[in-house]
Amino acid sequence: MSVEISSRRLAADRNIHLDVFTGTFGITHLWTEAREFRRIFFDWPAAQIPVPMIYYKILVNRANNSGIVLIGVNNYHLTLEEIQSNGYIVCNDVADQISYVSWSRTNLVRGYSYACEVQDFLRAVPHVPGLESINTLLV
Repeated sequence: MSVEISSRRLAADRNIHLDVFTGTFGITHLWTEAREFRRIFFDWPAAQIPVPMIYYKILVNRANNSGIVLIGVNNYHLTLEEIQSNGYIVCNDVADQISYVSWSRTNLVRGYSYACEVQDFLRAVPHVPGLESINTLLV
């Protein structure tokens, strides 16, 4: 919720128009009793609906070609080491360069979050079209 409120406050405080894209990527994993890292699906055992690994919100200010991707890890059962070593970090974290999002981003109980530059994110998650010109970080 803090990402949503912070995004709206950013647009209002700066009097800017933001295009917003949201989505998910990947399939989350959990440890089984046999200590295997297994992908998780709804509709078990048919495994037809994957539980997303990450969810994201892309904020774009087209007036100056700036943007940012705010990302949340969709599995609060993981340790920081598991997040870092199992593909949950898909791009370079630039969260320390922004101050307009109020979040407890490294609180594993509430869910690990981070932020990336748009172009860096698109290298890992290329299914978001129309953002090729966004080349500046929205700070």
